[in-house]
Amino acid sequence: MIIPASVTTIGNAAFRDCNNLTSIKILALVTSIGDYAFHGCNSLTSVTIPGSVKTIGNHAFSECSSLASMFISDSVTSIGDYAFYRCDDLTSLTLGNSVTSIGEYTFYDCLGLTSITIPASVKTIGSHAFYSCGGLTSIVIPDSVISIGEYAFSSCWNMESVTVGNSVTTLCDGVFSSCSSLSSVILPNTVISIGKDAFAECRVLTSIDIPDSVTSIGDRAFFECPDLSSVTIGNSVETIGESAFFRCKALTSVTIPNSVKTIEDRAFFECSGIASLTLGNSVTSIGKEAFFRCTGLTELTIPNSVTLIDDRAFAVCEEITSIQISNSLTSIKESVFSSCNHLTSVTIPNSVTSIGKGAFEYCVRLNSVKIPGSVISIDERAFLDCTNLTSVTIPNSVTFIGDEAFESCAKLTSIIIPNSVKTIGQRTFSYCHNLTSVIIPNSVTSIGHEAFSCNMNLSIIIMGHNVGIISEKAFEYCPAANIYITAQTPPAVLDNSFSDYSGKLHVQGEAAAEAYHNAECWKNFGSPELMSVPTDMEINMTTISGNPGDNIQLTAKLIPEDVSLPYIFWTSTDPNVATVDSNGLVTLRDGIASASCKIIAESLYANGPIAEVTMTNGSGIDDMYNESVESNEIDFSAPVQIFNLQGIMVGDNMQQLTTGIYIVRQGRNVKKFAVK
Repeated sequence: MIIPASVTTIGNAAFRDCNNLTSIKILALVTSIGDYAFHGCNSLTSVTIPGSVKTIGNHAFSECSSLASMFISDSVTSIGDYAFYRCDDLTSLTLGNSVTSIGEYTFYDCLGLTSITIPASVKTIGSHAFYSCGGLTSIVIPDSVISIGEYAFSSCWNMESVTVGNSVTTLCDGVFSSCSSLSSVILPNTVISIGKDAFAECRVLTSIDIPDSVTSIGDRAFFECPDLSSVTIGNSVETIGESAFFRCKALTSVTIPNSVKTIEDRAFFECSGIASLTLGNSVTSIGKEAFFRCTGLTELTIPNSVTLIDDRAFAVCEEITSIQISNSLTSIKESVFSSCNHLTSVTIPNSVTSIGKGAFEYCVRLNSVKIPGSVISIDERAFLDCTNLTSVTIPNSVTFIGDEAFESCAKLTSIIIPNSVKTIGQRTFSYCHNLTSVIIPNSVTSIGHEAFSCNMNLSIIIMGHNVGIISEKAFEYCPAANIYITAQTPPAVLDNSFSDYSGKLHVQGEAAAEAYHNAECWKNFGSPELMSVPTDMEINMTTISGNPGDNIQLTAKLIPEDVSLPYIFWTSTDPNVATVDSNGLVTLRDGIASASCKIIAESLYANGPIAEVTMTNGSGIDDMYNESVESNEIDFSAPVQIFNLQGIMVGDNMQQLTTGIYIVRQGRNVKKFAVK
């Protein structure tokens, strides 16, 4: 068919679905080809477009499945959306040097197109413009192009190389996604952002240099690029998006620059080849599963800028042996370090107040952990199945220990529960096969279901005087030889709270002995034995003071010293002023300048002796010592005990001391002296 010279415009849908039309020649006066003009002419094999044509409309030649070649003259300035959509046989295409825009879906699914030269006149390439052009092997985007639409070159599965011109500022979502043969990409330093899925599933891409101009890497930007072994992240990137490098298993080394503030969820999920990870000192948050199953990591340093590590961020990093945790972190979230099988030790900073569910569960080589005095709660399963954990220190600050928190910690031999915990939950210490003794302080009122069950080596159970409920199977399969309890009223128990009644029950006082002897279940232990009880408590000082950060060691003992339960438990009435650990070590806090509190020492005995140490906000010095000093309470001609402020005895003669402040004790008299 020949379009005569008298025609200046080919209207919309003029030859739509003319299935028998095989060729067309358009003479020189036509200036525009309308929308859908030749849409669906599936027998059309050739078209001659004259130099007079300026615009090719939307869908003009869409689904002309037999069209093999197309020459677009220099007169054409714009090619509309879907203009050559699904022209499957189009193998040869020449774009004129006046084209400024290539519309959306223009060459979508042109499977036979093997090459295209984008002229320097083009400024915009629309979304999906060359989507699924499976024959294209390379593309050079000229410097004239300022924008490339979403998925413009997505699924060009034979494309091996891409060069992006230096006027492009944004790589839109999915722009080169699923280009499964793409191995080389050159990005200019004008690019500011890399969009979602920009290079997702580019399976043979081996390296990428992200220029310093880029400020954000979008979600899934390099999702499942399994051959990506090298990535350089520019020094202006602030955010690494969700799943940005998801399953990039060939990555061996990652350096997060100091510009990065946020690493989103699953950013490096299952990047199993990463052996070296450097986190910049501006990172503040690490998202959920950000480095999940990065099994090549051997060590980890989390900078002090980090305030949030979200759930499972480093879970199943099986080769990590050591972790240095940011001292700005306030919470260790759920399963953050779970299943880190080679982790042997961890130091939790004193900024942390809570240890989340499963935080260290299944860390089977973890052998020691020190929990700081800042921690208030240890959630369920926190250390579940840490089978090599031999030592754990739980500070007096902890008020809550969750269900199964230490279940199956098979090598734990002893545990001191702080005098701040009120409830011991379900299976909290069950299957701790090497646990030989347990001391349950006065603060505990209830012991949960199977709390200590299946601890076959547990030989000594000691319970304070406030225990009121012992739940079912709490001590099942615990053949304890000796059970001590100071509660004057027998706690409520069930028939199966204890499964072994062969041990000896020790109680405080004759009235309690009679009550236990007659109580259901308790009477199965037989006649209780009476404990020896204290009459008094001695303490090394009664007042303390100092500056924030000072440590002062308190010591106390029960009188007589051969009591059945010689244990001392320490508490502070105001931890904002001063904290005290289970050994009596006091740490003064910022509030000391404007407040006072008391440090309390108590025993496990009901109505037993207690000692109080008063905190003061002054120097606390009672006198200046010199050889002529006289005191109504201290006789320096008689023996004395002299301690430094850390509670360590340093002598028995004031004349031997150097300049400083000392605690002097003589019998029940305790005074603080300054020596010049």
